[in-house]
Amino acid sequence: MTDADALAARIVADTGGDIRLALPLGLGKPVTLLNALTRAACEDPSIHLSIFTALTLERPSPGSDIEKRFLEPAMDRLFGAYPDILYARMLREGSLPANIELREFFLLAGRWLGVERMQQNYISANYTHARDVLIAQDPNVLIQLLARDGDGYSLSCNTDITADLLQRRAAGQMDFLMAGEINDQLPFMHGPAAEIDSATLQYCLDPPRQFELFSAVRQPVSDDHHAIGAHVAGLVRDGGTLQLGIGKTGDAVAHALILRQKGRFAPLLDDLSPGADARTTGFETGLYAAAEMLVGGLLALFEEGIVKRQVDGAAMRAAASAGHATATDLADYLVRKGLAFRDAHEAVGKAVAAAIAGGRELAEFPLDELRGFAELIDEDVYQVLTLEGSVAARDHIGGTAPDQVRAAVARAREQLAKALASQT
Repeated sequence: MTDADALAARIVADTGGDIRLALPLGLGKPVTLLNALTRAACEDPSIHLSIFTALTLERPSPGSDIEKRFLEPAMDRLFGAYPDILYARMLREGSLPANIELREFFLLAGRWLGVERMQQNYISANYTHARDVLIAQDPNVLIQLLARDGDGYSLSCNTDITADLLQRRAAGQMDFLMAGEINDQLPFMHGPAAEIDSATLQYCLDPPRQFELFSAVRQPVSDDHHAIGAHVAGLVRDGGTLQLGIGKTGDAVAHALILRQKGRFAPLLDDLSPGADARTTGFETGLYAAAEMLVGGLLALFEEGIVKRQVDGAAMRAAASAGHATATDLADYLVRKGLAFRDAHEAVGKAVAAAIAGGRELAEFPLDELRGFAELIDEDVYQVLTLEGSVAARDHIGGTAPDQVRAAVARAREQLAKALASQT
């Protein structure tokens, strides 16, 4: 189908006008279809549209005339010709009708200050719990932006919650309609969590004009950030672990570490901070690295042979077992037992405080002491408080359960073999 408004009308008819919409965060939003559904609900007050999502992307909105003159010529180049999301614009204008509800669990920092309705409907949920919070909303429609390759489709980005929902629907645990919108700029990502066939979709929009994807501007690194990066790089020991963030500071740290590896760091540091007590030699053992995503700086550290430290299973186990890492597992356990989400987190917070005060791990508490934090706790709680139980609990595509990891490794090896074969 190529007409977004016609497809929106079909969805309204098939749901009886009561749409509980599951909408991916960030780039996964099918904006053409989403705006058509929003328009339909605006035009017909009998339609109830409830949207659950996160991270609504918006291009900057110039205020004054002079801001428009400076920014508008560069907007498409910097951010892509990404269309306005209608519900976001109407929220800011105060014109979103009462029959459209929006709930987000992740807001861009500072972006929605002063927009009372968005603030009031914000859902405070860790991403670990976002899927279960969404399931509790009982969505009856899921829409997603899709990549296309022949007759096949790929969720491409933001696949995690969508893949889980589709898995639950296939098992008869959920019932919802799925609509996709094609965008050929999305990369076609392979693997069982990403690839779907036409039978998975009840509707598919192939718009005559596809919108440009949202672009995140990579900001230039200032002198101040380079100075910070140099200071941090001098603190990193060979054989250590580096957690690299997104943005200018992470880029500056990566750059300084590369200079250190190439033997060009000491003169720079002398200029910035003469006599500083810092590490300036290269990396023989190499580093572990952790990051929210594979940012450019982290990839550069891989390429330069800095992030190369081999995994030590014993050290990883010791680190993972310490610091009350299974606290979220205990919260999930209590929610499954029927305790309200906020009450579960309060109980776990008290348990962790007691563990810290007593110098113990949660798994070391006797059962009667754990029941003092929540009466629903039973003997089976120890299955989730161990490292093995925590790992095994994530038994879904992309999860940490041993069978899932083995399957993922097998898929990666198969794809790597195919890629190598295609180059010969």
